[in-house]
Parts: sequence; structure tokens; C-alpha cells
Amino acid sequence: MPGDDKPQYVVMATDRKLPQFAGLPSKPGDLSVDAFILECKRSFKVWGTPEDQQGFLVGRACVGEAKAQVQLLSDSDKDDVAIVFTHLREAYADKAPFSALIQAFYARQQLPGESIRQYSLALRTRNVTLTAGERPPEATADGNTHGPAA
Repeated sequence: MPGDDKPQYVVMATDRKLPQFAGLPSKPGDLSVDAFILECKRSFKVWGTPEDQQGFLVGRACVGEAKAQVQLLSDSDKDDVAIVFTHLREAYADKAPFSALIQAFYARQQLPGESIRQYSLALRTRNVTLTAGERPPEATADGNTHGPAA
């Protein structure tokens, strides 16, 4: 009011909330990693969030296994939102059907003279390349596989 010397206050929400992300969706309504990232990007744009704060806010929105994944990053990487998003995508994006991974796992046999450590590493490497987009070998009816060797 004119002539009134009382201070005026503006109340602003200081703690805007991103949706929580727990990793792989376990129940209806859980966000996939891509939906979570899209929601974060949209929120940051609307809120005008500075880039140097975005990585921290994404880490705070993660819970459970997803939070543990973010904690694996170095402190400087946790502050870089692009690195955090990439790490979450690598951990939780749907890359290959489960059946393809199982088929490739069972198709790989230990080679003569190959130590158990080498064999284990080959299985892990095979799993990583499959999740990165490589097609699994095609299995024939007799159980033989045709495709790239691990």
C-alpha cells in the first residue's frame, strides 16, 4: 500500500525437486534412465539452473543403486552433468535382450590352455561388447555358434 513502510517479502521455492531415480524400473511408474535424463534436462532449462550445479542435483535425485553408481564417479566427474548422464546411461540403458546375453554367455567355451582368469575375462569382455551393441553369435540346432569369436 502507498505510504506503508512495511517490508515486502517474496517467497521463492529454493529446493526444486527432480524426480527420484532408482535405476532399473521395478514397478509401473518408475522412470527409465532416458525418461529421467529428459526430465532433468527439461527442468534445468525451465529453472535456469547453472551448469555447474546440475551434476550435483542429478546425484541428489538418485536413490539406491543409482546413487551408488553416481558415487563411483570422481568428485570432478560428479559435478559434470554430461558425465553423470553418460554414466547412468551406460549402467541402466536397455542395450540388448536378456536372451541374447544368456545365449552368448553359454556359447563361449573355455579354450584349451586358457586359464580360468582368462576365460572369466573373456566372458566379461563378451558381455560388455554385447551390451555396447554387438550382435550375439547365431546358434544352430546342433548347438554350434557362428559369429565373431570372443
